[in-house]
Order: sequence, then structure tokens, then C-alpha cells
Amino acid sequence: MRLYSGGLRAAPIKRLFGTNAQIPAQKSRAEVYTELAEIPIPVSARFRNAGKKSNATEVEVTCVVRDHLQNLKRTKLKTIRFLGGQNLDHESSALTDLEDVVLQATSPSQQIRAVFKVVKKDAKETRRLIELWKDGLLIRSLDVTGTHGDFYTDDHLSSFSISPFENALVYTAEQNPPSPDNPFEFYKFNPDFGEGLAGKKSPSLFILRWNAKDMTPSNILGPVRLDTPSNIRFGQATFSPLCEDTLYATGYELTTDGRALGLRGCFNRPSGIWKLDLASEPLEDPNTTPISVSASKITPSHLSCRSPRTFFQGSDAKLLWLSAATGGPHLSTDSIQTTNITTSAPVRIETLSDVVDEPQSGEFPGLYAPCNLPTQPVLRNGTSDPLIVTYSQWGSRMTVVGISSATGTVRDLTPDDCGQHFSWNVLATDGESRVLATRSNLGVPYELMLGTMDEHGEMLWKVLDRPILSVKVQEALATVQTKIIPIPGRVPVETIVTQSTLFTDGKTTPPCITWPHGGPHASASTEFYPLITALVLEGYTVSQPNYTGSLGYGDKFVRALLGKCGTLDVEDCIASAEHLISLGISEKGPGKQLVTGGSHGGFLTGHLIGQYPTFFSAAVLRNAVTSATNTTTTDIPDWYFSEFGLQYELSSSVPTSRSSARGDERPHEAPLSMPIITTSMYDALYHASPISKVDNVCIPVLILTGAEDRRVAPSHSVEYYHALKAKAAAYLQSKGSSPHNGGDKGGLSVELLVFKGEGHSLDGVETSRVNFEVIKQWFGRVRK
Repeated sequence: MRLYSGGLRAAPIKRLFGTNAQIPAQKSRAEVYTELAEIPIPVSARFRNAGKKSNATEVEVTCVVRDHLQNLKRTKLKTIRFLGGQNLDHESSALTDLEDVVLQATSPSQQIRAVFKVVKKDAKETRRLIELWKDGLLIRSLDVTGTHGDFYTDDHLSSFSISPFENALVYTAEQNPPSPDNPFEFYKFNPDFGEGLAGKKSPSLFILRWNAKDMTPSNILGPVRLDTPSNIRFGQATFSPLCEDTLYATGYELTTDGRALGLRGCFNRPSGIWKLDLASEPLEDPNTTPISVSASKITPSHLSCRSPRTFFQGSDAKLLWLSAATGGPHLSTDSIQTTNITTSAPVRIETLSDVVDEPQSGEFPGLYAPCNLPTQPVLRNGTSDPLIVTYSQWGSRMTVVGISSATGTVRDLTPDDCGQHFSWNVLATDGESRVLATRSNLGVPYELMLGTMDEHGEMLWKVLDRPILSVKVQEALATVQTKIIPIPGRVPVETIVTQSTLFTDGKTTPPCITWPHGGPHASASTEFYPLITALVLEGYTVSQPNYTGSLGYGDKFVRALLGKCGTLDVEDCIASAEHLISLGISEKGPGKQLVTGGSHGGFLTGHLIGQYPTFFSAAVLRNAVTSATNTTTTDIPDWYFSEFGLQYELSSSVPTSRSSARGDERPHEAPLSMPIITTSMYDALYHASPISKVDNVCIPVLILTGAEDRRVAPSHSVEYYHALKAKAAAYLQSKGSSPHNGGDKGGLSVELLVFKGEGHSLDGVETSRVNFEVIKQWFGRVRK
């Protein structure tokens, strides 16, 4: 076992894999991976001049760029100016660093901009600043370092919205901790939200207010904390278009045993949409006194709801949001729900896009949306039937979909790509007729696409911007081809197969890497992924099976895996590998079949090499679930019950009104505490785990784990490592060899790499590079 904190270079890799390791002499291939990994990833965007009479339009695109020299991710901004209509002559600015900027928001008129900064003065001191700009002039800069803790910038809890009346801003930040003078409060256990949200325990909503007619420094009040119910954690807040003292927000609830279940990638949490009515009476001190709030829940207890948005349909103001079933699969089919907020009548919820249980071939499989809808998800396009736009998993691709706000009819807005299998991601709309999106596949990095809806409701797409690539990388990417192959007898299971024509000349068959996705309720997609593309350019075929439980094929397919993890998903993966052999895409034999996966994909990797010990020649497990009995330190303990067919009830509170008074905190309506694991449950979880098949493993196994993983404890990897290490020692001793000589080329050997500071995704800049290098070389030991 080795602990790395970054900086793993060629020499340590050679020591790790022994003197016979095949370290490539072609430096150019390493350079290809680096260039692929450093391609800017567009993550958000906004239209400028939207709705104005001028035909010229600008879009600002925020990108994340990996910097290998500094070992960090940089946030950069690109501005693109173009002419509307059919003429897309445009000019792009160079990418510029958004130094210290963590959030930006613009008012509906685009006259006011709020900029949030985190400025590090030195290693010990960090300042949090809020800048308010109007018409390009800085009006005021506020230092809020002492007002609260960190700004929230994540998808689940972050709020960052300027009111339609352009007189206020709402955002989410960590509330200051209690004073140590009160030890019971200061040391009281307060859970955070787990993986990716470590340390985020007490999110609070804050409001900045100003005089819209006279926006001067003296007229800016706040920020002021909203005094919301203490047992509800609010985020994703947005203003009502009807009243400046009303907000709508997502509220997350603790379980009755005091758990804050992990949020990242989990849309089945006890959560709902709440209406927050702010007190309108004058404050004693408008800069420090919390604003009292009357909070009422809108959505029912059996649904987990998120991403509230408002829009007008004719003269009616509507609230819409995403919802999914509470409990069960962490991700399942979403619904879009809406209610009319114009009147004070009792809330009546309508479902626009409902769950699709079992779609026919080619039919819409249901909505599998991201955590949040676009900030402005509705295209009006001059009609009385505004279109709600987002992107969704549809089979093995992500596509742009439009949902009628009147009828709920779903349209696929993605153009025919002539078999290129692009995956799409919606970044923004202008609220009228235009959509900004990206498209990519495993051979085409992210292209910025502008969609314009014509008078007939048809979406016309044009390329607005492409990444700048070297000639060498362009030529390499041109050889990458992707197919989506259905698996006979297991409909709708399919696999994404990616190869380079450089290695498919018909004379030899490249070794095939089976790469099951995590989740299990996620999906492999054709989206550009530098690690996979780089391995394909090293001469591997990569197969990504979308096994039972994957999203994008209907809700029945998602739920069919519950209680069958470790059997049905494993059978789908091995059937995919065998079908590719029957097609001649890959072949059996030493060095020809390899397998890797992370999280649940690592769980499947462990099962595949345990249940089919002679099929694969080498394996790499990344933050893998190896023992489902190990539930004490995970942020998602319910996963270990639901996925293996055990009961773990989840629900939230019923729709009700609550004040911010501490005495009015009603209990949940259903039991939400974690069940105690009995001996029979332990036995079932053990036999469903890869650790129960460890005695069958007989190939080289590399294990990669993040030391700070909150989702799958590093102890999973360590336990599996020790079990394999003992077996490898016995194996080598039986051959008369030392267990410490690094193993042999074809037999059982094991290594564990532990990455300090890394969480579940292992996506740090240097860590990702090291992952590519060690996977390539681990498989290179056995490839034929």
C-alpha cells in the first residue's frame, strides 16, 4: 500500500510495477492525455443583451480548465459576440482567469451584477467579498468575512438570485458557529452533508437589499440572515415574481435519528419545496438582526423535490420544480411539477412530465434531469405555450428536451447527428427563443452550440465555438469511433464501444476494457471523457455497459436491479463482454479482456473477477464497494439497504406551515431512522459483496482509493487489499517465490494506492493524471 499526495512521476511508477514494467518511450502519448485533460469544460453560461432590440448578442461562458503545471483547476471566462438571425458571424475572446470569483449573477434587466469573491491574502487569512455593480460601475464592495462562513457554490444548496424587482439578492452561506462560551451548543454534534460537501453543516439564507431607484452605497442593507426553522436546511432559493418578500426554496430535512444523508448525486432525499414569507416590519438593526420568516411546505412527503423556478404563462405566475420518489434508488425518473402562484387559493399541484415506466423502442424514456434546471428554463418564443428546456439521459446519450408547459408533451430538441452519438448539456437560455448548449462525444471534445427556435417551433442548431487543439491531437481524435451496441436477450441493456481505427486494421484485435459505470443508478454516456479517450488512443477498445438499473431506459429498468445487485448487473456486464467477442470486436484469451470501474463500477469489477476468475486478465478498482456490511462511515447508509433488497424507509414532513420559532418543529410522519443490522441482514449483505468471492480472484488487481472518501470508506479498499495480499503471498509461496518480489506477469498480485486529500471521484488534476498512467501500465503488463 502506498500513500500519495500528488507528484507521482515516471520513476515512482517504475518502482511500483517492478523493473519489467513497460513504460512507454513515446512521450507524445503522455502529452496527448495532458492536452485532452486540459480542454476547457463549459459549466455555465449566460446571454447578454437578451431581449434587447439590438441584433448583436454576447454570451459569457464559464469554463473549468485543468492546469497540470500548478496542479489545480482554474475557472475561466470566454465572451463570444455574434449576430442573431441566420448570420452567425462571431468573434471569441481568449479565456481569461476569473481570479478569486466564485459566483456571479445578473439582474433581469442586466443592469446590475453581483460578484462573490474569496480572496486569499496569505496561507492563514481568507476574505469573503460581495461586489455590486450597476451599468459597469462598482457601487459597493462588502466584506462579509465575519458575517458568516463559506459561500455555498454547490448544486444542491447554493442560492444566487437577484429579485425580479432588482432590489435584493439572496444567497446561501454557512452560518457562523455558536460561541465556545456555551459548550453544549459549541460542541453539539451537527452533521454535514457528506461527500463533496464536507464541513457544510448549517446552510443559511442571506439577503442583501437596496433602493432600486437610488442604488447608492448608503442604500445597500445587509447581508441579513433569514431566521428559518432550524431543523430544515434551505438552499436553491429564488424570488417570487409577484412579491419582493416571498421566496421559494428547497428544504432538506434530517432523519429522525439525526442524520444528514449525503446529497451529492442523490435526488431521493427527504426534501421539498417551501414558500418563505419574510416579515415586512422594520428591523431593529437592518444590518444584523435576522429576518423572521413564515415557512410553509408545498410538496408532499413521498416526493423529493428540488430546483424551484418561476415563469409566466399568460397572466398567471407559475412555480415549477423537479421531483422524484423519496427513498429507493438514489436516482430514478424525474417529474416536472407546477402550481399557479398568482392566487392565494390552496396549492394545486399539476404534473407536466410524469414517470415513464416501460417505454417502447424509440419512445421518450422519462426525464433524467441534472440536479438543477437552467436559471431561465422556459422559452416563451412569442407563444402562449412556453417550453421548459433541460437535458436528460436518453439511452446511452444525453439529449436536449423541451416540455410543453401547457400539455406536458415532450419533444426531443436534439438534431440528427448522422450516427456520431453526441451527448448534449444545456447551459442557458435567453428566456425567449435561444438555447446555449454543449455537445461532445468520445472523439469530439466540447463544442458550444447555439439553438434558435423558429416561428414553427423547430430548433435550429449551429456551432458557435470549438476548443483549439494541436494538429497531432486533432489527427488522433479523428481516428476515434463510437458505437452503441444492444445486447441480445437482455433488452434494453446496451454498451458503448469506443475504438481507434489506428488499431482496428483487421489483423489484430485490440484488448478490450470493460468499464461499468458507478451508481448503480447512473448511466454511461457518449460524452467526452479524456481518460477513456486517451486509453483508446493507447490501443484499447473500451466497452461501457449500461446494465440493468441504469438511467435513460424507463423507471421499471431502474428499479429492476433493487435486491439483485451483484447478480443481475454482473450478468449484464459479462453478457456485454461475451457479445462483443461474438461480433469479433474483442476476443478471449490472456491479455485480451480487462476490467475497471469506480464506486458501484468497482463493486461490479470485484464481482466480475470473483465470479468469472479466468475471463479477465487484470483489474483496476477505484473507490470500490467491496463489503456492503461496512455501513458505519458512509454518508449514504440507505444505499446499502435499498440496493440489496432490505427495508430503509424515507419520507419527509407533510405539507404544513411552520414559523421560525424553535418550539414549532414537528416530527416526521414516518420512521426514518437507520435499521439495526441483524445477523441475517449481515449475512445477506456479506454474500452480496465482492469480498465473499475474493478467494476466487487469480489475476493482478490494482486498487485506487481516496483517503477522504465520505461515500465509500477507504476501509473497503484496505480490507480487500489485505485479503488479496494474503492470498497472493500464499500463491507465490506455493510456487517457491517470495511474496515481496512484485508478483509475476500472469498470476495474482495486488497493489493499493491511497490518494491523500482526494474524495470519492478521484478527480484532482494530478490524481486524474496518475490514474491514467497507472491504469495504462497495470493493463500494459498483461496485454497481448
